Amino acid sequence: MLLKKSTKHFILFTVVLMVNVVTGQINFIDRAESRGVDISCGTTYLGNGVSFYDYDQDGFDDITFATEAGQNVRFFKNTGSNGFVEDYLNISEINHQTKQVNWVDIDNDGDKDLYITSDTNGNRLFENDGNLNFIDITNSSGLPEQNIFTYGASWGDYNNDGYLDVFICSFDSNKVVPNYLYKNNGNNTFTNVSESAGISSLGHLSFCAAFFDYNNDGWQDIYISNDRIFNPNILYKNNGDGTFTDKSQESKSDIRIDAMSVTIDDFDKDGWFDIYVTNSPDDGNVFLRNNGNGTFTDIAPSTGTKVFGVCWGAVFLDAENDQDLDLYVSSSLNGTSVYNSSVFFENLGDNKFQSDINSGFFNDNKTSYSNAIGDVNNDGLYDIVVSNTDDEFINLWMNETVSNNNWLKIGLEGTVSNRDGIGAVIEISASGEKQYRYTLCGEGYLSQNSASEIFGVGSNTLVDYVKVKWLSGIEDYFYNIDVNQSLTLKEGTGSTVTPIYGCKDPNSCNFNPDATIDDGSCVFAETGSIIGNATSSPLRTETYAHSLTDREVYFWTVTNGEILNGQGTNAIKVKWDIASKGIVSVVNKGENCMSNVVSLEVPLAVDLHLEETNYSIARLWNELLLEAIRTDYARPTVHARNLFHTSIAMYDSWAIYNKNNETYLIGKELYGFLCDFDDFSLSGDYLISDAVNETLSFAVYRLLKHRFKESPNRETISERLNELMALLNYDVNYNSIDYSNGEPAALGNFIGSKIIEYGLQDGSNELNEYGNQYYLPVNESLAPIVGGNETISDPNRWQPLSLDVYIDQSGNIVSPTNSVPEFLSPEWGNTQPFSLKQSDKSTYFRNSNHYNVYHDPGPPPFIDTEDITSSNIYKWGFSLVSIWSSHLSPNDGIMWDISPRSIGNISSSLFPDDFYNYKDFYKLIEGGDIGNGHDLNPITNQAYVEQIVPRGDYTRVLAEFWADGPDSETPPGHWFVILNYINDHPLLQKKFEGKGAVLSDIEWEVKSYFILGGAMHDAAIAAWGIKGWYDYIRPISAIRYMADKGQSSEINLDNFNINGIPLVDGLIEVVNEDDPLAGDNGENVGKIKLFTWRGHKYIEDAETDAAGVGWILAENWWPYQRPSFVTPPFAGYVSGHSTYSRAAAEVLTKLTGSPFFPGGLGEFHANKNEFLVFEEGPSQDIVLQWATYRDASDQCSLSRIWGGIHPPMDDIPGRIIGEKIGVETFNFAKKYFDNQNEKEIEMVAYPNPVGNSDQLFINNTDEGMAFELFNLQGKNLPIDYEFNKSNHQTKIRFVGSLSTGIYILRTEGRFWKIALMN
Repeated sequence: MLLKKSTKHFILFTVVLMVNVVTGQINFIDRAESRGVDISCGTTYLGNGVSFYDYDQDGFDDITFATEAGQNVRFFKNTGSNGFVEDYLNISEINHQTKQVNWVDIDNDGDKDLYITSDTNGNRLFENDGNLNFIDITNSSGLPEQNIFTYGASWGDYNNDGYLDVFICSFDSNKVVPNYLYKNNGNNTFTNVSESAGISSLGHLSFCAAFFDYNNDGWQDIYISNDRIFNPNILYKNNGDGTFTDKSQESKSDIRIDAMSVTIDDFDKDGWFDIYVTNSPDDGNVFLRNNGNGTFTDIAPSTGTKVFGVCWGAVFLDAENDQDLDLYVSSSLNGTSVYNSSVFFENLGDNKFQSDINSGFFNDNKTSYSNAIGDVNNDGLYDIVVSNTDDEFINLWMNETVSNNNWLKIGLEGTVSNRDGIGAVIEISASGEKQYRYTLCGEGYLSQNSASEIFGVGSNTLVDYVKVKWLSGIEDYFYNIDVNQSLTLKEGTGSTVTPIYGCKDPNSCNFNPDATIDDGSCVFAETGSIIGNATSSPLRTETYAHSLTDREVYFWTVTNGEILNGQGTNAIKVKWDIASKGIVSVVNKGENCMSNVVSLEVPLAVDLHLEETNYSIARLWNELLLEAIRTDYARPTVHARNLFHTSIAMYDSWAIYNKNNETYLIGKELYGFLCDFDDFSLSGDYLISDAVNETLSFAVYRLLKHRFKESPNRETISERLNELMALLNYDVNYNSIDYSNGEPAALGNFIGSKIIEYGLQDGSNELNEYGNQYYLPVNESLAPIVGGNETISDPNRWQPLSLDVYIDQSGNIVSPTNSVPEFLSPEWGNTQPFSLKQSDKSTYFRNSNHYNVYHDPGPPPFIDTEDITSSNIYKWGFSLVSIWSSHLSPNDGIMWDISPRSIGNISSSLFPDDFYNYKDFYKLIEGGDIGNGHDLNPITNQAYVEQIVPRGDYTRVLAEFWADGPDSETPPGHWFVILNYINDHPLLQKKFEGKGAVLSDIEWEVKSYFILGGAMHDAAIAAWGIKGWYDYIRPISAIRYMADKGQSSEINLDNFNINGIPLVDGLIEVVNEDDPLAGDNGENVGKIKLFTWRGHKYIEDAETDAAGVGWILAENWWPYQRPSFVTPPFAGYVSGHSTYSRAAAEVLTKLTGSPFFPGGLGEFHANKNEFLVFEEGPSQDIVLQWATYRDASDQCSLSRIWGGIHPPMDDIPGRIIGEKIGVETFNFAKKYFDNQNEKEIEMVAYPNPVGNSDQLFINNTDEGMAFELFNLQGKNLPIDYEFNKSNHQTKIRFVGSLSTGIYILRTEGRFWKIALMN
């Protein structure tokens, strides 16, 4: 199923008028050991060859090594995901010294035969019987058995008869043995035709040769590399009559060097094949460019490829699939002298290459000879295998380049021509740019490359055509090929229609719909220009207009910015992101055609002193934090903590300079963490505001660099953080934390380092990547793609999901195969909170492991217990989720007013206080709750305007919006987005609690972030502490479990079960014999069916398909979520969304002094057929609207029911707890502001739980306080305690041995529950 890109904030128009190449940093890493090919080929003089060829034809490129005397030829089978395993083929032992191994189909029977050369013991030809059993047919074949000092052999079809012939190179130091051309007779025999063909009868010290067509006449010519300057290289032109003519001198290819190899490719994409020849260091390598007129020119110096080393193998490959060929050259020198070791050249375009030291290849300095390319893991990126001598292990350079470029892999199957398609020319065209490859067998230096040719096509998503010109003369065309796939093209199966040249761009003014090949003749409408501010700043809003006002429509795109409105019109409003520059681009459409794109590059600079800048430095860093969260793993708990700790960095950085406000961590003791701090004296002529900005920036920068160092997108995050520092003119290399010099940057580094230290001991288990320490699920995993739920053992407990691929809500592939995501943060109650009190905490034990639960709501309703009421509530709640899923289609004719006029305005006093009363709060059949909306907007004193929309659009948009989409900042981050939205509102007055003086931007932001961050952190601790302890089931597990049991409404039916799902006419029914769902053999009769959202089975293309609502088997029920996500990987009770949202709503209400959004209305726009991610929709524009922050929170809660994530019993307890946390957090944070130092400081006992042999500490104590310890029976137990004046901390030691359990510690009217563990 295809998923749409997220288009939450703007309409996305995909008008492709140009093709960009998206390059990534080339990166090759040696994976020989991990992939199972860490072997040595020995100490052979001048090395051994290697083949990177799929000899067993299973779709994976295998590797075969020639070896030293005493070793057999070694075969390594590519198993795919499990690397290579050595393969012991049924073949005669060959333990003499071997030079080259070539897999070749000599008889066109479809299997691969094997030819092995040797310079000491003669060559061998083995026939494959089709089952990888090999018979030595050297003698009967007519090929020479005696030693003819062979290094390389090259295979081609010089007479175009459909059978592969062989050219054998002899390196006879006496120059007696010549090279040989053997003709394949088509019956497994060969005839020496060297003399009649015109091949020299002299010895030439030839290492290697290659068949290729240098003059494009359809006949294969031969080029030979000869050692020593007195043996010029030879080019034999094929005359087409079985003879060859020496054209070496005439073609200027008769170079006189120590020639080692012959590497053929078309580096400049002109259709004429070029030659790269390696050499000794005296004169360097030679790069012969084919001039297309029968001559060659050495361009090694001008291209930068003239390597000075003892070079051997060389190979062209498109390393990053950017549509040009790079070059890798092997050298037998180790790089310690002035001469080169092996080297990789990146093609820069314009016939220029650059030796790229940043392309990986770490320690590529072995004694290297042969190399070959293949694709180990079929990812469309060429990998390189290198054979080394001197007993050095081989290298397998895996191409781990990160790139968005696309590719096409092509293999050939001849029918009239030779079966392997050797000698064919493959031509492709993508957006008019052509590339050519020539298929060879035996090339380079003693090497054989993969049979598949990989073409990089940049950002093109379609290849216009592939043309194969076979040696038979047949030309096949294949049109409109999708990228990122492997194809095998069979001779004679393509189109033979002559291509029609013309303009293929449908947006042009002269589009030719009959054209098959674009000839570059396209003409476009007048371009015009863009009018608007040519410079701006991050987060600023600008208007840009097109100079032509009479166009039919305008399609705008923005880089590093967001289109707020105006798409499709002459002018747009843009909000710039945090970046050094932005780009506005537009194309316009006239009567019949489009224009080319015109762009305006807009430099962006930060100047916080401008009056019109309505934000501070804190906002910039908060936006970058949210951006980082969106690209990190979707971990709501972890990111609530990141948001909070970053807000501490911001607030404390500001408070140090504003003495009327008290810091939170710096200079304080927090849960036993002592953060000593000496007074800071600012140096130099800093303005206080500039010093605050610098301190805050360094503090947040250091913290975020640390927190996201293991992120899946850490490189991008790091670049973005560095970019903001550069925009602010701060030096990221300044690392001092010694703030005694008065430098704000050093102070910032110190603050960041202290928050990092604090975080490493705050109970979150950050050191172990926040991993679980003892929680284990009780249920086996459920595979959603398999019907039913047979694996569940406890229907009241959480059940993991087993997914083919698990992609979290941020779009990160957490596990690519067979993934069972573990419970996220079940022990998060152990994390140190912000304002949560010890008196709010209960500690429970399961399997001797403790679970801290704040604001314990008590257990949720359970099924299969003696409590019938509880069981009925369970069934009602989870059935409601299924029923509400029937509201997810806009085609049911039900229209709702979704404005604040009709929904919202529910007082928390109306929340039901008992699960049994939930039925009166939630509307089972029609959906929604008891909210009746607001009579008037109190800000405008006007009635809210109705917004009548299909219910199914509203519910789908609501579910997607509050799920945060595929680029989630997670629920706590979502409320920071809403806070920033409020801060940008022109009607907001930044008055704390809505009264007093208007605060500066920075004071407002650091305080509001501090309070909201603390609330989100506490909400996470409370909600996930409850989730971890109660470990409650999710709807997908519960609904399928109940449906598997049957139904619980009709006792007289055969499928009655007390734990079955309750029936509801028209929504939950039993499949009968006449039902379309009954199955071909009635196998589904008696099962439960649901009228509900039908699921991903009905969505092929998310751009055009919507699943809709209809009857499905209940065993296949699926929540309204992406198929690679399904449901969050943690327990349901209580809802994190409800807890976070209600806490945030209370904070925003208190912060602004009003429950209402500025202007009495908050809005989010979801555009028609753009917003939804995994199906088409909404069917019309939808605007989510909220009068109050609590209305938004309540909508968030309901969205999780429509999304299939929570039943009602997860929701209300979360809202109630969130409201408590929001109020408590605000009041707690407020005490740090404006000299309210007389606040009561909470005394905390830690660690809690504590071991019998450990010590217990109480902070914020006074000298003279007496402490007593009691067991639950009231018995006073002996303890020792000691007061520390330096930190006002009391240390308590237990006397004697106490058993595991709960104890009460008391002092001066204060009590603590202490969990003691042995």
